[in-house]
Amino acid sequence: MPVQYKVSGSRPLNARLAWAEDGAWVLDGRPTKEDKDYIDAQMPKWKEDFPNLSYHFSIRAFVNRRPQIARLRAAYLWAFSVFGYGFILNTNLEEVRRQILHPEEAILEVWDLKSEQLPDVDVGINILTAPHEIRSFLVVFDLVAPQGTQTRYGVLLPGPQEPGPGIYAWLMAHQGKPFNASFVGVHPPDDFNDDLFASIRVWKAAEQRA
Repeated sequence: MPVQYKVSGSRPLNARLAWAEDGAWVLDGRPTKEDKDYIDAQMPKWKEDFPNLSYHFSIRAFVNRRPQIARLRAAYLWAFSVFGYGFILNTNLEEVRRQILHPEEAILEVWDLKSEQLPDVDVGINILTAPHEIRSFLVVFDLVAPQGTQTRYGVLLPGPQEPGPGIYAWLMAHQGKPFNASFVGVHPPDDFNDDLFASIRVWKAAEQRA
């Protein structure tokens, strides 16, 4: 199960708590890159204070995020299918890739726009131009549930320039708060995959139109 722990008042760090065959509990450290950098910086002090270190654990309630992760993966693959390998060279997508590869970890908290915020947005690739704090690629698609109900989703993916992955922190801070968003639709030609810099050109063109 996912847990967080603190070492002598440190910031929360990520791990998993498992039940071993011999009946013991095993703490399996699963540091994110940010956790690892923090741990490396703190380790000399922890080694010095080792006899007096204290530990605090907190267990997070299980939340099935696989449907949300599936939508994030679908959006990432859709954008890749449109723009080709040039799109995934965008280093701002690193946290997105990590979240897709590690669905059990809360690397990102939220990446969806609600359906009521997408009434006039084309299905496919768009660029969200405002608010500037969440300027990003917006992949819009419809999903049909087994009972036949259709829901529209919009998934944000960081662009090649600022605000980059900072879009997710802004989106999380504004959950439940209405805001006005502006979009520019992307209508790809047949040769987008042959243009390594297509996603950058489209991004800059949308910036000029905004």
